[in-house]
Amino acid sequence: MMSPLSKLTVIFLLIPHTQVSGWFYKVPEVCYGDLGCFPNSLPFYNTLHLLPRSPEIIDTKFTLYTRDLTSVIDHENLQNITVAKQIKVIVHGYISSEAAPWVQIMIQELLTYYDYYVITVDWSNGADVNYFQAAADTRLIGAELARLLNAIKDVKNILPGDVHIIGHSFGAHIAGYAGEIMSGIGRITGLDPAGPAFEYWPEITRLDKNDAVFVDVIHTDGDLVGGIGMMRAVGHIDFYPNGGKVQPGCTQGEVDIIEVLNGDIGQLLNLLDLLLCSHRRSYYYFIESINSLCPFTSYPCDTIDDQSSANCNACGTGCALMGFHAAPGMNHGKYFLQTNAAVPFCIA
Repeated sequence: MMSPLSKLTVIFLLIPHTQVSGWFYKVPEVCYGDLGCFPNSLPFYNTLHLLPRSPEIIDTKFTLYTRDLTSVIDHENLQNITVAKQIKVIVHGYISSEAAPWVQIMIQELLTYYDYYVITVDWSNGADVNYFQAAADTRLIGAELARLLNAIKDVKNILPGDVHIIGHSFGAHIAGYAGEIMSGIGRITGLDPAGPAFEYWPEITRLDKNDAVFVDVIHTDGDLVGGIGMMRAVGHIDFYPNGGKVQPGCTQGEVDIIEVLNGDIGQLLNLLDLLLCSHRRSYYYFIESINSLCPFTSYPCDTIDDQSSANCNACGTGCALMGFHAAPGMNHGKYFLQTNAAVPFCIA
């Protein structure tokens, strides 16, 4: 069984790396027309001096889903948005895409619940490179998303308060960058926001509670030693299922690293499943919460650690619902709950 100490090390080895000369000197900034300029000064040293690549390289795509149609849209092509209604935006994270099964399942669950406009953000050309370059690219994706949402607001009279962005990993920080540009976004849900390059950096470099009217965050892989996600509380409400570090059912798995390096596909898939299991649980919990009758009741818990979280099992000043049904009226703060190790994750 592989130690979590080497999670990011193994991911870096498995993903193709770009040549990044920017690590060794500072380029002051890059500018991309109406998307603005992106400086390389503090506090954006979190990406090792790398700057966002051009929109032409990343080639971000936005797709609109409704109960009746699917269409590609952009800030100049909004004809299929015909009436004012709520918008749900889904943003994938590192080493992922709009075609990922979890994204497609979330779309269907949202449209089963209500006839929303669901918009997906596909930035897969930026998500499948060196980790720190992808982290730098999130600033550009956030600006592109904000440009689209501002166009929808201006042309179609949909209020920012009717927008809910759901972002996983890097996608959570993309949502935060969009929220810095477009004021008044109603809600951002961060699904295990990426920790490395973001955990200890100022608010302007990551998702924070100032990026939307209501920011709720689900932490599932925030182990400070080997986690991929963020442990730091950054929202109005931060949920820490099972303590927020390692999720039930994600601690077992036999992996032969030698066979992985020799190209054994089966062992490679086992390794990725083990590495990403807790990180992925955040979106599985959210998906289940949309239409489930089980409410993911969560208990106030000021200090999330292995000792105290076990004692967070009473509503006290008030419980909160983790996932889709989290709401601004719930008391702000940190919340703890336990889940099952497999579907259904919610404990009735």
